[in-house]
Amino acid sequence: MFTHRAADQNVRLRDYYDRYPIIEAEAVQLGRGALIQRSVTIWGRNCILVRSAIWQKTTSTIVAHPDWVMLQCPISWQGDLKINGHVVRAGDVLLLDGGKEWITSGERRDQILLGVKRKALSAAITSQTAGEITKLELENRLLVNGSAVGAVLRRTLISLLATVDGMAEDNGRLSMPPVHEADLVSAIAACLDTSMDTAKPLEHQCSSVRTVAAVRSALREAGPISPSVADLCKLAGVGRTQMHKCFKEVYGISTGQYIKKHRLTLAREALLDPLGAPKMVKQAALMMGFLGSGRFAHDYKAMFGELPSTTLARANTCRASCS
Repeated sequence: MFTHRAADQNVRLRDYYDRYPIIEAEAVQLGRGALIQRSVTIWGRNCILVRSAIWQKTTSTIVAHPDWVMLQCPISWQGDLKINGHVVRAGDVLLLDGGKEWITSGERRDQILLGVKRKALSAAITSQTAGEITKLELENRLLVNGSAVGAVLRRTLISLLATVDGMAEDNGRLSMPPVHEADLVSAIAACLDTSMDTAKPLEHQCSSVRTVAAVRSALREAGPISPSVADLCKLAGVGRTQMHKCFKEVYGISTGQYIKKHRLTLAREALLDPLGAPKMVKQAALMMGFLGSGRFAHDYKAMFGELPSTTLARANTCRASCS
C-alpha cells in the first residue's frame, strides 16, 4: 500500500504537506519517538487522492487552497482522534472547505484524504440536479452519510492501487486515469447532494479553535522568545482555565505542553532543513528559545529518540550526498 513514500528519517513534518493544494500548514509532533509517516498519492486533473499514515501522535493545522474542497476519511487510529475538537467516531467523514482552517490531532492515524477542485465538484452536482451552476459555498462539516462517502473512497483507492503498476507517472507523481476520476467526482457529488441539508457544522468547537489559533499566531510572531501563558491569555482574551480547556479540547494536551513540543518540533525541522540548516546544535537550540544546550539535548532525545547532534549529522550526510 505505501510503497511510493517510505518512512524517511530526514523528512520533516512540513515536507509531508508541500505536495498538496494547501496554502498554509503547521505540524507539531506531540508523541515520543522517531517520526514514521508513509503515503501514496494519486493525482487527477481535478482531484487528488491520498492514503496516508502517521504513527506518532501529531497535530496538524491545515488551510487548503480556496479553489479546493477536501474530504477526510479516517480509517483507524489509537485513542482520541480530533478534528477541530470533534472526537471522530468510526464511519465519520469530514467535509473541509478550502480557505478555512482545520486542525487534526491523533495517534497512529491511517486515513484517506480526497481533494476536489471546487469548480469541478460544483459542475458535477449541477449536472446531477439539472440546475444552474452556482458557486459552491461550504463550511467545515461532519457528513451524516459518512459511511457511504468512505465506501466510495475506499473502493476507488483499492481499484486504482490494483492497477498502480500500469499507472502513468508525471514528475514522479502517479496519475489517475480520466475515467476513474470522472466516476469518483460524480459519486462524491451524488453523496454530497443528498447529505448537505443534514450535514452537521462543527460549530460548538469554533471558539476553542479560534483561541488556539490566536495562541499559535502569537507564538509565530514571538519567534524564539516564547510569551508566558499569562501573556498568551491576554492576547487570546481568555483566562488561564479557559485556555487550558481549549487546548485540551483541540489538542488533548495543556498549553504549556503544546508550547514545549511546538518549539522542539521547530528545532528538529531546522536541523533537517535541506537549504539553511544551522551548523551547530547550539544554534538550533538558541533559535527556538532553548538557553541551555544540555537541557535541550535531554528534552530532544526524550521526544524524538535521538540526540539533536545525531539528527544534524545524518541530515548533513544526506545533504552532502544530494549536492
